[in-house]
Amino acid sequence: MAKAAASKKNTKIQKVEGDSRFFCCDGNVFCTTEELYNALLVMPDDVFSHHSNSEKCDFASWVADVFSKKQAATKMRKASASKEKMQIIVGEIIK
Repeated sequence: MAKAAASKKNTKIQKVEGDSRFFCCDGNVFCTTEELYNALLVMPDDVFSHHSNSEKCDFASWVADVFSKKQAATKMRKASASKEKMQIIVGEIIK
């Protein structure tokens, strides 16, 4: 039972490499959801809008595809127009 809990915790801070990383349009590269969270805190609106708008949500796709966080990704897509809401949802992932 403890092993399962430890495994679940590790998925929250999982670090990815190579093509699994998130390549932001401003040149930043994220390897963890914690790095995404920290970036959202200071990310310019135009950079956020490039990756998250009414047509797409790159952040949600990354979280779903790379980290298998489908439920969180669904919430992120619904919040795609709000950087503040996106920060809250990503913050929940890393707790």
